Amino acid sequence: MMKKGIFVLLFSFNILFSKESIILKRNIFTAPLPSPPKIETTSILKPPPLPSLETLIEILGIVYFPSGCSFVIIKDKKTNTENIYKEGEKIGESKIVKILIDKVIFEYDGKNVSLNLENKSSSTPIIISKEEGPKVSVLPKLPETPKIPEEVVSMEVDFNNAITNLINDRKLIENLNVIPNVNEGKVEGFKVLNLPENSLPYQYGLRNGDIVRRVNGTLIDSINTAFRVYNQIKNSNTPVVTIEILRDNKPILLTYRLNR
Repeated sequence: MMKKGIFVLLFSFNILFSKESIILKRNIFTAPLPSPPKIETTSILKPPPLPSLETLIEILGIVYFPSGCSFVIIKDKKTNTENIYKEGEKIGESKIVKILIDKVIFEYDGKNVSLNLENKSSSTPIIISKEEGPKVSVLPKLPETPKIPEEVVSMEVDFNNAITNLINDRKLIENLNVIPNVNEGKVEGFKVLNLPENSLPYQYGLRNGDIVRRVNGTLIDSINTAFRVYNQIKNSNTPVVTIEILRDNKPILLTYRLNR
């Protein structure tokens, strides 16, 4: 019985490890284990947040009209440039949604963000500027020009009535274009284009192509300077305003006595 059992055991091992063995051919003992299934991973890192809007741009001035066509002067802090924008226009990653009398609402980073002029508010549709300069002397400064004006135009102006008419002149607002006059890389005044002949500035002596260089002796080298000079004239009760212009490269002095 013992011999019979040993014989059966040896016979079984012989079958198991025989070259002809089906078990070895299938390689069930030496085959590698199956690879574990791949697990899809998703990064939990979010893109960096956009910088706050006030670090990118600065509101220098707002020209507000209740009936529409308001615009805002904005400084791009990255490029250090100033430009005029209307509702619906984009500045970088932001878009102007609404221009109000004392603030501007932007669409930025998926939400509405409002920027305003610090400590500046008004209940009437007037030009507002953030930058305040020194008060203007009662006597206007003489224009600093290398040439004696070939023509001097003087007239009286009802200041408050003129401002009201300018605000309500939709044709003037929609058509007037002003571009910088650049001389040797520097802005020296602004050229007036598309000036309607029936507009108030035309009646007061301005013409298409005129370059407005100085107002009360101040060189108009940026839009912000123009608004600052306007505020000085409005707030200081200056009785006389002088405007130095170039027309066909000829200097002309426009002098206005303001009745308030």
